[in-house]
Amino acid sequence: IRIIDYKTGSQKLDPMEIQEGTDIQLLVYTRIVTEILKKESVKYSAVIPAGMYYYTVENPEKEKRLSSEEFDLLDGEELAREINEELVMKGVSNNNPMQLLNIQEKGLVNEEGELLHTSTVVTLKKGRGGLTVDSMLLSGEQMEKLCDYTTELMKTKADEILSGSFDKSPINISKKKACEY
Repeated sequence: IRIIDYKTGSQKLDPMEIQEGTDIQLLVYTRIVTEILKKESVKYSAVIPAGMYYYTVENPEKEKRLSSEEFDLLDGEELAREINEELVMKGVSNNNPMQLLNIQEKGLVNEEGELLHTSTVVTLKKGRGGLTVDSMLLSGEQMEKLCDYTTELMKTKADEILSGSFDKSPINISKKKACEY
């Protein structure tokens, strides 16, 4: 499965915001859909998240971001390529097995699991030595642990609220240490 959260503004997964619990919606969606489908095990032999992504729903109007001279210099093919780069879904892809990446885009990886080209659909970029830093890959186990973390965080926060604990300013990302996934 591939989970896509449509957003009207730019969004990306930020480990510090996940740790604080302010950016867990996509992870919660992934957990819920996966669990629902696993319960339907008669219909589905396996449920594996191929990825979880944010897709920005906007009209990428390049002409508003470029000067008229810059815009006039772009040919139609180059303009389409630049627009498509803005529309790439941002998030995490499952790297185990790498063949799952072909679900994102046909012909993205070969039978050995090597990335053949930069994806036009998700944030996977081919560099000289393989993937670039923009490529976010987690194993299935890491994705599951991340979803477990957010589930436990939600339960903890709900228990705190139900016990009457209400902080005036509950979010303080700068004081938190980096989350270890």
